[in-house]
Amino acid sequence: MKLSFHTLNPYWEIHNVPLACFVFALAGYNLLAVVASILSPKIITKCGEFGTPWLINYIICGVFLLMAAADVTPLWAVLLPAIFQITRELFLLWSDKIIHEHTNSSERATTMSMKSLMMQLSQVIYLPVFGIMTDMLSLYQAYLITALFIGFIAIIVTLKLNASLKISQYLSSSLF
Repeated sequence: MKLSFHTLNPYWEIHNVPLACFVFALAGYNLLAVVASILSPKIITKCGEFGTPWLINYIICGVFLLMAAADVTPLWAVLLPAIFQITRELFLLWSDKIIHEHTNSSERATTMSMKSLMMQLSQVIYLPVFGIMTDMLSLYQAYLITALFIGFIAIIVTLKLNASLKISQYLSSSLF
């Protein structure tokens, strides 16, 4: 989730992460993203088509809840946001896999474009809201509200998606 990336600087400053560590942490995040992209197919296979979005949602909400906890060491302040690199790669691979398996080839490019648009649009809408919450409350409370908001929305979306995928699988198996 890019929200954590956009809030790293104030989060690290609050937790006294030395400025010299920023470059190494960001480089480590990119290396972690590479490792996560290599391991993601195995995780998706293990968790399955229905279990993967639940895993992603649990991890995202859990990390935001942990980031909302005020007392973490500078090391944990660097490690916690790194976990988002794993969920980002996992989500991208899982969502592309779902789109390729459950969308007609004539509609696939449009569906992929709509996915990208929705991801970018959600950031355009939520980042200013997050900034206002941070200014009015605190960074920790904004993380807590974000965790609760994402958890609520993710449950609804994942339940609807799982129902749609089950119907799609049933129709494809009963037709052939």
